[in-house]
Amino acid sequence: MNLASKIGGAAQVADARLPLIASRTLLVRILIGLGFLGYVLARNMGAWAGGSDTSGYMNDARLLAAHALHQQQRTIDNLPPSSLPRMAYVPLGFLPTGKDEMYPTYPLGLPLEFLTFSKVFGWANGSHNAIWTDAMVCVVVVFLLLLELGVGREMSLLGAVVFGASSLFLFLSLQAMSDMPATLCAAFAALCALWSRRHPAWAILCGLSFAYGVVVRPTNALMAVPLALMLPMRPATIAAFVGGVIPWALWDAHVSHEVYGAAVTTGYGDVSSLFGLRYLAPTLRNYGSTLWTVLTPLVLLAAAFPFVRTGLGWRLKAALIAWILLFFGFYSVYFCTHDTWWYLRFVLPAFPPLIAAVLFVIRRFCPWRPLLQAALWTALVALVLKWDVRQTRDLYATSIGRGERVYFQASKFIRRTLSERDAIFCMQGSGAFFYYTKNPLLRWDAVGAKDFQRVELQCRATGRKVYMVLFPFEEEEAFRKYPGARWDKVAMVRDMGIWKLQM
Repeated sequence: MNLASKIGGAAQVADARLPLIASRTLLVRILIGLGFLGYVLARNMGAWAGGSDTSGYMNDARLLAAHALHQQQRTIDNLPPSSLPRMAYVPLGFLPTGKDEMYPTYPLGLPLEFLTFSKVFGWANGSHNAIWTDAMVCVVVVFLLLLELGVGREMSLLGAVVFGASSLFLFLSLQAMSDMPATLCAAFAALCALWSRRHPAWAILCGLSFAYGVVVRPTNALMAVPLALMLPMRPATIAAFVGGVIPWALWDAHVSHEVYGAAVTTGYGDVSSLFGLRYLAPTLRNYGSTLWTVLTPLVLLAAAFPFVRTGLGWRLKAALIAWILLFFGFYSVYFCTHDTWWYLRFVLPAFPPLIAAVLFVIRRFCPWRPLLQAALWTALVALVLKWDVRQTRDLYATSIGRGERVYFQASKFIRRTLSERDAIFCMQGSGAFFYYTKNPLLRWDAVGAKDFQRVELQCRATGRKVYMVLFPFEEEEAFRKYPGARWDKVAMVRDMGIWKLQM
């Protein structure tokens, strides 16, 4: 036997053994990756009640815990809501009713999850544990989805790395926002739809996940199209899917009717003015300039997906394309998607099929010999991690948890220093202060100078002090609004100023 034959034989043996070695180490690599991700998320977690969105979800969870759908406004004696501007006592995340109450504007799916976790871990840690668990499960579901689509074990693991290391995914996995849980619902619904090809019972979970995803974020209804293409068109499967949808659909219709007065509506009200073709061009520019930073330049390969052979069959391929285009298309004409990199959060539910498209293109054109595949996989993982570490650092993606914590820290100072009777003028922090404190809150952006004088007189008469709690971006406008008032700075909680009115 000549030297060339020996080398060729050795290569064939190595190629034959490599899948076995890979299968033995796959679980180890997955556990190491999940362990590191879990550590990063736990160390930087900040699912606090903060701005409008995060405090809205947290306040809604408290509302559900009280078995209520409306919240009483916190008022000052002899100054009922009807005597002040409509939004005077209404913190961010709520809208006023005709009475002295207010109702939640955000969907109640995520608050239900916060409530469930709070019953186990307590209110101090429930939201943190809920978001952490969702993020970890989401990465696993994306891996299983890619595996079920047939990109292979190594490519599926690569896809999970691309997804889990993304600066956008990390950013949204460290705060009490619905984008990542909505992504989990979409990905799990798609996975169950694929599994239902083997057994129709999985279609029940598909329907449950789809319907709950809509309760978490109404635009998850866009998943109806890709799921219709993924589900087998068999009576038993369709019946199982509908059976899964019905419980959440009935619950959502009941809650919507009780809170908003109609079974098919949301707390957002009429949002038609927030959409328009005028947003299309700037949003497309944001897609083009931002998407490759949060999903690595590999995402550019997805453009070739419709034109390469994948072995998926036309229905599955069409499902992935529809999944991508529906979310990206719907939010391309939304008023804020164009604004900055983290507004791509709205299209996060379309990241799993986008990553799948990239992987199918790589599989189509990369060398197929196992030894070469292993080398390519290792190189790609190394490059992806290097890219995402840099982008995460440059975008300060993991610092959002610390940023959200300032709301809790300021509230802690208020509870420790102020009387619960003292009135607080605020805006950006109003939802958080409603969650963490018991003080009456007034929105400085809603209360004019004349009404402010009435509040001041009434507080002086009843022995209440008046404070204003502001971020730097609020100070100039808030102080200008009440020109005759004199304020003393009491404290700075990081970048949040606490001011006391001289009375």
